[in-house]
Amino acid sequence: KPAFYVSDNTCSGWNANIIASDSISVNDWHHLVGVADGSNLGLYIDGAKVGTAAFSSNLCNNANDVTIGANNKAYFFNGTLDEVALWNISLTSEVIAKHAGYGIDKSRYGNNATFMNGSRINQTGTCKFNECMGFDGGDYINLSRPAMFNFGSNDFTYEAWIKTTAVV
Repeated sequence: KPAFYVSDNTCSGWNANIIASDSISVNDWHHLVGVADGSNLGLYIDGAKVGTAAFSSNLCNNANDVTIGANNKAYFFNGTLDEVALWNISLTSEVIAKHAGYGIDKSRYGNNATFMNGSRINQTGTCKFNECMGFDGGDYINLSRPAMFNFGSNDFTYEAWIKTTAVV
């Protein structure tokens, strides 16, 4: 089932989470969004809010790498990701609904990954919007730990289109 997890400044595990009550369909594209607005977390699937959780702490700020397609370089994703975005604001429900209706621009800010570890980047044919990332359940993208990911108590949004090949 889709979920949104965060860890507070104690960095002692997941201190707040939202887990969708239903799985998403396999081999179909879905728009997933996790939002933190300074006091709450929100999880959206295909433009609709499916859950909230209270969270007003500072986020964990440790030296762990930020990865796409895996959690701590384990628990691997199996499927395709497209239009992955990280925002330093909390997107509104209206903006999320718009993004669920069409793609967003790819990054122009040079936030390029440093290690691809087997994922297929810029593949075509199976993407939602031209360029995407394919994962086969054993690979990930490592973004290191740029300072831009140290949000503290500030708002942020994670957003992506996903197409899974296994029940999520």
